[in-house]
Amino acid sequence: MPNPNPTDLKYKIQIWRIQIIAGSITFVLHSLVFCAGIEDLCARRDELHKQILEEEEEKAKLHNDIRCLTDRLSKVNESLSKKMASRAEFDRTIAETEAAYAYLLLLLC
Repeated sequence: MPNPNPTDLKYKIQIWRIQIIAGSITFVLHSLVFCAGIEDLCARRDELHKQILEEEEEKAKLHNDIRCLTDRLSKVNESLSKKMASRAEFDRTIAETEAAYAYLLLLLC
């Protein structure tokens, strides 16, 4: 096979074809890398979406727990208020009864 002449048209066409093929291969390789990157981003986005849904579910549960605990706290506060008022009434009654008993003891002695 004789050495190709760089000025020969057939040689230039072959070089041009090789350059086109090399460019096409480079393009395909870059496309594959790009697609793999997109797939990776989609997988990461899907995982993040799953985590978001889980946290939104937990948030809703916590809001429900807060509502239930707030209702319970309100009922306990109401009960405490009534019981403290009753205790104060008992304290007044006991104090009045003790004062009356002490007065009776003074009268009898």
